[in-house]
Amino acid sequence: MRAKLGEIKEELRQRMHEPIPEQGQWLKQVVTGFFITTPHQLTARRWRHSATTSRSCGIGRFDDAAKSTH
Repeated sequence: MRAKLGEIKEELRQRMHEPIPEQGQWLKQVVTGFFITTPHQLTARRWRHSATTSRSCGIGRFDDAAKSTH
């Protein structure tokens, strides 16, 4: 994945002088293709891990405090 991100970074550098809408269209295709080819379970696992990591970092405490005041 790290290698692929490096390739995308290099491609974006080469496309730097193209109009922003064209860059966005290309990047949208790349991201859409990634999510289509990535198995759902792997993506779900990443989201779950991200959610648990943010809670363990204390970010979730603010959500909990906001819910308890309402």
